[in-house]
Amino acid sequence: HDPVCTALARKGFSALDAFLAAVLGAEKEGNIEALHAAHGALGQIMSVADRDIVERCCAPHRFLALAAVCEYDPALPVRPRHRLHLLTRATLVQAMSPDVPELSRRAHLLFRISFFQNVLAPHMAEDTLPATLTQLGDACRAEIVSAVTDMPHLTSAM
Repeated sequence: HDPVCTALARKGFSALDAFLAAVLGAEKEGNIEALHAAHGALGQIMSVADRDIVERCCAPHRFLALAAVCEYDPALPVRPRHRLHLLTRATLVQAMSPDVPELSRRAHLLFRISFFQNVLAPHMAEDTLPATLTQLGDACRAEIVSAVTDMPHLTSAM
């Protein structure tokens, strides 16, 4: 097992939460050097391409902080405003029955994975990260399709 995965798993991902909190603190202080270093550290974490780590990074309570780290890519000439986009333009809509909260949760996770893959991660993409993101997205899609096909009131109308 990779040491990063082992360390994160052993600490119950509290280390990841502490890292993301430190990033937000550095941003509040205006410490651009620390924010650029944090982007590099996130790249190292993602280079492990562990599916559990990626999924946990895409959890609702961590995703805006993850987007914050990605805004400070030192390779970009202009800082993108990912969080502003997520908060103002990418609003989640209840498109499915509230009777199936897991289905809604998976659809929202699929959006965050896709946004991470297509918008946030291209500049830190290691060889294995795109494949991990694709596998995680495919698993979400399969779970969504399975849940929908298990709903008799939807499948009977097809």
